[in-house]
Amino acid sequence: MGVGFRLTHGVARYENVILNYGVQGDTAYLTMEGKPGYELNFSGTTDKNKSSLKVMYARNIWGNDKNIVRLEECDKGGKPYQWILEFKDRIIVIEDGELVDEKIR
Repeated sequence: MGVGFRLTHGVARYENVILNYGVQGDTAYLTMEGKPGYELNFSGTTDKNKSSLKVMYARNIWGNDKNIVRLEECDKGGKPYQWILEFKDRIIVIEDGELVDEKIR
């Protein structure tokens, strides 16, 4: 007798991730909280002043634990830091702790 575990893959919807962002001192931050029981995973690129991330649910971790990811960037000499987050249904841009663009797909 075998037991199979179903892994869930796919791009996350915006409504399934709780975002919190802002600035504390000279540090911009972004936290993402996934649906309880799921582990957040990302693909994308990062360069000096920008990260482009595709937000995905990688797998069901079979529990009720929350998965919280926190990203931080310090001031880089006056150049704004930007996070571009791609969800299945929306693309948002956060620059230095503020939402500056949102495109619904």
